[in-house]
Amino acid sequence: MDDQLDWNRALSPGQQQRFAFARLFFSAYPYPLDSDRKTRIAVIDEATNGIAPDIEADLYERCRKLGLTVFSISHKVELKSSHDYELHYHANKEGSWDFLPLKGQK
Repeated sequence: MDDQLDWNRALSPGQQQRFAFARLFFSAYPYPLDSDRKTRIAVIDEATNGIAPDIEADLYERCRKLGLTVFSISHKVELKSSHDYELHYHANKEGSWDFLPLKGQK
């Protein structure tokens, strides 16, 4: 019980990412149980690049079922199917961007 591990060495990147989702799911439940305080919005940055696609889809489905609003920062095209909109930055001098509906891609 008193052992301490360096999680960066003891866990693979995918395991670390799954633990991060577990913490997110835990925080989505109110505590104490009669409280209305719980996580409702999550900003997730490259949080699934070490996770298999089928597990990734399940994690995002669980977020939806918990009523979480999820903002994902990712280069993975596959994540579009788990979202309603895409905020696409063009990385140009003007700093232009597009806000695109993704519902037709589901």
